[in-house]
Amino acid sequence: MTTTTISTESARLFNQLDAFISERIEPGLNLTERRRHLLPVLYQAQRLFGFLPEEVQEFVAERLDLHLSEIYGVVSFYSYFSLKPQGKFRISVCTGTACHIKGA
Repeated sequence: MTTTTISTESARLFNQLDAFISERIEPGLNLTERRRHLLPVLYQAQRLFGFLPEEVQEFVAERLDLHLSEIYGVVSFYSYFSLKPQGKFRISVCTGTACHIKGA
């Protein structure tokens, strides 16, 4: 699949994300109000797509009328969001002081 060709599944997911955004965001919102919706929109996008590739970030930026760099800044800041596809199971290993002291 090339970047110019969108699969039927991707189109369906983009339509679902668009509907999610349309239900929550009214036209004419100011910058602060649009930014307030960014995290819930990104959360929904990650839930739908499984990760947040550049195409999804560009779509969100366009729909919220925000700069792509602002979207990327949020996505790269929060550890919940992923830029690459993830496996079915996520494993985390605590290597912090608190875990070390507890013997974990």
